[in-house]
Amino acid sequence: MTDTAPPPVPPAHFWERIVAWTPGYGTVMLLIGVAYALCAAQIGLQPSALALLVQLLTVGVIFRVAEVKKVIRDVATVVLIVAAVGIALVWISGAEGTWVKVAMTAAAVVFYGVAPAAVIGHQIHRDVIDAQTIFAVVAAYILIGMFFTFAYVLASIPGNIFKGEGVGSLSEVLFFSFTSLSTTGYGNFVPVTATGQTLAIAEILAGQLFIGLAIARVVTAWMPRRK
Repeated sequence: MTDTAPPPVPPAHFWERIVAWTPGYGTVMLLIGVAYALCAAQIGLQPSALALLVQLLTVGVIFRVAEVKKVIRDVATVVLIVAAVGIALVWISGAEGTWVKVAMTAAAVVFYGVAPAAVIGHQIHRDVIDAQTIFAVVAAYILIGMFFTFAYVLASIPGNIFKGEGVGSLSEVLFFSFTSLSTTGYGNFVPVTATGQTLAIAEILAGQLFIGLAIARVVTAWMPRRK
């Protein structure tokens, strides 16, 4: 008897490779960077449709990387697809108005509110400290800053919440948000309304708590466990 070679395995279909591909927090960081750049390049305050679509993709990838329960992930996928269709229709139709501003900005607030929660929840249950952990911590920190950015924009739709003429572009709100998150506070933008001041205080506290808890988490995981 002669041994016969096994038949060659056909190459995986392109779609099968996409489905089998497992992204990591490096991919999440890349998507966050693209979304940040799109927002920073805008002239107005409201997020563009393209930036929102990238944010949707980012949230979808985060839910997969963070190993969210399948039921929640399936529901989130449906919601994200519906939201993407709605955003695309607004983009194509060129619809404008206060309701569009509120809907688009509120969507960004929700996306950036859910995303860091998923990342933090995933890291709490991981015992390993590696490069993925570092990427996850940085990603969550940036996502929190983006969340407050769009919360400021949403609060500014009824009227200016900053002193004087206020902010005129999304890049200025990003600057204010991240200087508040890191407690740098240059003072060139000052919230004067109760809503703006409350958001600023909440962001400052969130930034300090996050850094403290993140450092404690890393140190605790590195410490040798007692038998």
